[in-house]
Amino acid sequence: MLSSLLIYGGSFSLSILFSYLYSISVSRSAVAKFLWMVVILLPVCLLASLRGDVGTDTLNYFNMYNGWLKHENIIQYTREVLSGTPNLIEPGFVLLNRISPLFYDDVKTLFFLSAFVQMSFVWLGITSFEKYLNPTFSLFIYYLFLFNTSLNLMRQSIAVAIIFYAFRYIVSHQFMKYLGFVLLASLFHVSALIFVVLYVFSLFSQDINGIFKTIFYFFVFTSPLVVYGAVQLAISSGLISALGFDSYGFNFSNFGWGFLIYTLPVILPLGVFSWEMNNKIPNRAYGYLFNICLLQIPFRFITYFSTYAGRLEDYVSIAQVVLVSMLIHNSEEGNKKVLTVYFVLWYILYHIITFAIGNTNETYPYVFG
Repeated sequence: MLSSLLIYGGSFSLSILFSYLYSISVSRSAVAKFLWMVVILLPVCLLASLRGDVGTDTLNYFNMYNGWLKHENIIQYTREVLSGTPNLIEPGFVLLNRISPLFYDDVKTLFFLSAFVQMSFVWLGITSFEKYLNPTFSLFIYYLFLFNTSLNLMRQSIAVAIIFYAFRYIVSHQFMKYLGFVLLASLFHVSALIFVVLYVFSLFSQDINGIFKTIFYFFVFTSPLVVYGAVQLAISSGLISALGFDSYGFNFSNFGWGFLIYTLPVILPLGVFSWEMNNKIPNRAYGYLFNICLLQIPFRFITYFSTYAGRLEDYVSIAQVVLVSMLIHNSEEGNKKVLTVYFVLWYILYHIITFAIGNTNETYPYVFG
C-alpha cells in the first residue's frame, strides 16, 4: 500500500506543483492557458494510461477496446442508440475508442484520452471560478476525493466532469448552455440527463417567498424517508424500468446513518459560513453550489439500497471541489489557516480510508500495465 500511496501522491503532487506555477505565471493568453493545462494534467493522465488491472471495470474496458468498440461505425452506432436499442455503450465513449487508434493502437491511448477529456473539463470548471478560489487547492481536493473513482467509472467520470463544468451556467442563469452540456455529458453516460433538474437552483434568486428553498431544505433534511419512499414509488410505478435502471439492483434490507460520517464533516463547515460567503462572492454562486452539494446527503443515503445508484452522488458531491476552495480563499486570515488544516487533513484521511484501506473502486494497489 505504501508504494501505491507514493505513486498516487507523487503524481498528484507534481500536477499540483504545476498548478501552483500556473497561478503565479504572468501570461494569460489562450495559448498559454492551454499549454499550462496540458502540463498540469499530464502527470495524472499518464498515471491513468500506464495502469494495469487498476479499477474494477478496467479489464472490461480493455476487452471492449480490443474486441469491438474501435471497429464500430460511429454514425450507424449513434442511430442505434437514438432508436432506443438497449444496453449500448454511449456514443461519446465509442467515439473515443475510434479516435484512439489514430494516435497509437493500444488501450493505454484510450485511457490517456479518457483521462485528458475528463480532467480538462475538471480544470476548466475550476478555473471558471478562478477569481473566487485557489485552483491549486481545488485540484488537490479533486485528486484525493474523486480521481481514483475515475480509474473505474471512466464513462461516468467524464460525464460528471462535464456537468461540473456546466455549473457555471447555473450560476449565470444560462439554461440553454447548461442543457447543451448536459446533453454532451449524456453521450458518455446517460445518467447525466437526470441532472438537468439542477438548473432549478438558478431560480432561487427569483424565489421571493422562499417556496422553492423551503421545499428543497425539507427534502434534504428528511431525505432518508423521502428517498426511501421515492425509490419504492419509482420501482412500483415502472419509472425505474422506463429509465433503464433495472440493473442497479435495489435492495431495501439495509438501513443506517453511517452515511452522515462521509457527508457532514464537509457540509457542516460549508453551511456555517454560507451567509458570509454569499455576501462576498457575486451572483450567489456559493449558495447555488452549496445547495447542489447538499444533494450529496440523499445520494449517499441511497447507497444503502443500491451501490450502483449511489454512484450518482458524484454529480453533486463534486461541487466540493470549488466550494471548499471558495470558503478558504474568502475567509478571514485566522479562519483561513484553521480551515486549511482541517480540510487538508479531512481529504487525506478520506482518501486513505476510502481508497487505500477500503479499496473502493479497487484502485489499490497501483500496478503498471
